Amino acid sequence: MALSEEETALRSFVLATLRLTGAAFSTPDEELVLATVRILRPGWFFSPPRVEEEDLQLVFSREGAERHPSAELVAPGSPRLAWFIERVRARGFLTRGYYTGPCDSQGMERAIRAHLPRGGRSYTLYREAGAFAPFFLAVLRLSFIAAAKNEELLPVVLDLWEGTAHGELATRLRRGSFVN
Repeated sequence: MALSEEETALRSFVLATLRLTGAAFSTPDEELVLATVRILRPGWFFSPPRVEEEDLQLVFSREGAERHPSAELVAPGSPRLAWFIERVRARGFLTRGYYTGPCDSQGMERAIRAHLPRGGRSYTLYREAGAFAPFFLAVLRLSFIAAAKNEELLPVVLDLWEGTAHGELATRLRRGSFVN
């Protein structure tokens, strides 16, 4: 049986979320989705947090749940749908702060001209195309534990477009010196 419009939208959302997170998945038929997702299990007393893989069997209609009894129904209000929404929301916080407004090329030109020597060659800025370059700013705590405990806070900027790191931590990692 064909999925309704709402069930098709839920299925599309779940498949997009799986693609976004890089999960391995397959769709044997229109109703069933088989996926392997990574889940962060929190630490407990003496055990550290760990990443585990979990196999999911998902269906999006009651008829699909009857045909695949071991599958989990993803529907409005279901815990699994809430879990997928939370994963997308948590991932979206990485790129939450961005600005896509119009570029003020004349304002940029005035700011650049203020730094150029007077009476020099004139420059005119032309904006041919704009590009969105997502960055992620993190402040990491680096701890040295030996005879005495020493901690530092180091900012690092991750360029999500090129996959490079900038900042003091990135420079120190390249140099290899971690001593104050």
